[in-house]
Amino acid sequence: MGKLAFTSYDLSELKFAIIDNNDFSRKLITNILRTFKIRNIHGWNHEDAISGLAEYPPEILICDCGFPLNSGIKLVRYIRQPDSPLNSSIAVIMTSSVATAARISQARGAGIDQYLVKPLSPALVYQNIVRCIESSQPIVRIQNYLGPNRRSIRSSSDPLLHEDRRKS
Repeated sequence: MGKLAFTSYDLSELKFAIIDNNDFSRKLITNILRTFKIRNIHGWNHEDAISGLAEYPPEILICDCGFPLNSGIKLVRYIRQPDSPLNSSIAVIMTSSVATAARISQARGAGIDQYLVKPLSPALVYQNIVRCIESSQPIVRIQNYLGPNRRSIRSSSDPLLHEDRRKS
């Protein structure tokens, strides 16, 4: 089998935050990010996330869904609020061991950029970071939603691609 082709980026100067209640998961993601020469990484549990994100604002947030309490989804909703003191335009990669359509839809509705199903691998993490860089969507505010524009054209390789069935 051949290797997957990736666009090579220098990620060393990007600021990352990892939110996960599981210490092992936070350390695993930190170690994966370090393989890409990323040095500026902070991690917290969900309880300490808001104060941590305020003190060390990231450019990319990797956040666990927080099953069963959905604390990760609640955090993303908080970040995406128009009056949030946090940077509402940060890229958010949600991680979860649950891959149901309902859970992914709920996370997308909260305003995530990418959804990454556990178990994690360096290749999958890198691929999702690259998608955040290459497919960065403008942040829009529509009624109760503040987050990435879901109507923008996406790459055909994007697993979150969905067909717009509305009549023009």
